[in-house]
Amino acid sequence: MTISKKYYAVLVALFTLLILTPVGLSALSSFGITLPSALKSDEATLLDGAYSNPSIKKSFNLEGIASGEFQNAVETRIKNELPFRAQMLLGNAAAQRSLIKASNALFGFEAVPTFYGSKYVEVEDTKTIVPNAYVESDALAKSLETFADQLDTVAAAHPETKFVLVLNEDAWTTQANPTHSLISNTLTPEFVQAHLNDNLSSDITVITPHSYTDITEYNKYYMPTDHHWNVEGVRKTYEALAKDLGLTSLADAPTKELDAALTCGQEGRLGLDPAFPFALQDFDINTSSITYEVHNKEITPGNQDEYKTGQISDPLRAYYNGYHYYFGGNEALEILRNSALDDESKRIVFVSDSYGVALMTYLAMNYSDTYKTDPFNNGVTFTLPSLLDDTHANTVVIMTTARGISTLENKNPNFIDGASDN
Repeated sequence: MTISKKYYAVLVALFTLLILTPVGLSALSSFGITLPSALKSDEATLLDGAYSNPSIKKSFNLEGIASGEFQNAVETRIKNELPFRAQMLLGNAAAQRSLIKASNALFGFEAVPTFYGSKYVEVEDTKTIVPNAYVESDALAKSLETFADQLDTVAAAHPETKFVLVLNEDAWTTQANPTHSLISNTLTPEFVQAHLNDNLSSDITVITPHSYTDITEYNKYYMPTDHHWNVEGVRKTYEALAKDLGLTSLADAPTKELDAALTCGQEGRLGLDPAFPFALQDFDINTSSITYEVHNKEITPGNQDEYKTGQISDPLRAYYNGYHYYFGGNEALEILRNSALDDESKRIVFVSDSYGVALMTYLAMNYSDTYKTDPFNNGVTFTLPSLLDDTHANTVVIMTTARGISTLENKNPNFIDGASDN
């Protein structure tokens, strides 16, 4: 079969248009020309959840071409400027959901409506969006065992410091996840027990405040589209720590509804349906004695004005979901000072991912100095041992999940034991 010159010319023209359109739009934007939102990359970036702008020039070499880095850079740069890309992503997600629902109706097969290659699912009767359940693997087993060995090493080197590991379940790892029974070899508490808990020494206290088998109970403690804790999830976690560390209880603390509705969570920005509005609540208690520092600069957590006006098209929401937006986001190191408690023996290092953002202020009410660090943050250039040497903290709380431990090994493998310091 041969292609006539006319058709060939049309194909070349279409391909050229496909390449030049994003380049042209990018050039127009750079000259300050206002473009309709559908022609800009902000909304597509929001749906992706992050923005990547790799250097084509840097990867244009033999190694970059051979590894595929150059091709990926070119494709990413073009993708960033494709017009109507956000609409195409949302249309694709909607089509997937519709086809799966139609299949269920025709064949009686109870598949769950999914998004983006079955990575996320929608539970219609509970108005919940969840990622697929996490699976067991040899790599995960190794990560858990390595983490246990590293943490034991640090605890042994600091015998005067109390170490607590808070091991949580999130939407990826809980057996309450509705996809749990649909996926073979899903992660179980027994797997985590065998490869993590059983390998930890008695120097480490392990607390597991969140463990559910029912999605309805799970939703009492987690936000339906974001899968961070709601205020009761924070309370449940805090109370487990309070019991072990002798902290002031918040069991009877009143709550208040914040003056903004969270309309788009983390999963919403990844391209799922953001139309799941719900109220965001916090404890109604006095925290005026707490001040916050980031890189030795005093800050105010959150920006309520921006939070209240943030819309789905706001490019800032590409980097912070509503939960982070209100509570202030994750920093490499935040220092919380409590003017109501002047006691050098009351210092705590709190290691946590984004879940700790909503918890750190309430921990800080029990300590003179609280050092909250997120080891997944690219700005973390220190390790846990070096942080202990600098702060002389007498308590360390590490809060994560089995999934988080696996991610930590890949992203910051030397953080726990400080192997790179030796």
